[in-house]
Amino acid sequence: MIARHQKAAVQDTIQWYLFALMLAYVTNHGLGRAFAIIEPWLERRLRSIITIDRIGDVRFIEHYLDYNVPIEIDVASSTATVTGRTSDLVEHLLESEPSLVFVGRIPSARTSAA
Repeated sequence: MIARHQKAAVQDTIQWYLFALMLAYVTNHGLGRAFAIIEPWLERRLRSIITIDRIGDVRFIEHYLDYNVPIEIDVASSTATVTGRTSDLVEHLLESEPSLVFVGRIPSARTSAA
């Protein structure tokens, strides 16, 4: 889940929606547990947004040419956090998933009929 926007307020809103979508997907598909390998700076950022646990040491990953750390996302606790901030967003996404909603801009070539 990646979001990049030059305005911090917009970036923050987009990230909350992406986290809500990820949590709805994990829940609807009965995955139970969610894991990620992320950069240490992102781990610090995520700790202020959702509930995560570090499950390994930071190490250099040759393929990424960067340092990464494995984490587990506490889906139930994170859902409660996101729901507390965005009201019924996760519940709404649970009902509408697996259909996806695109938010943002895409090149016109991708939207034109072939």
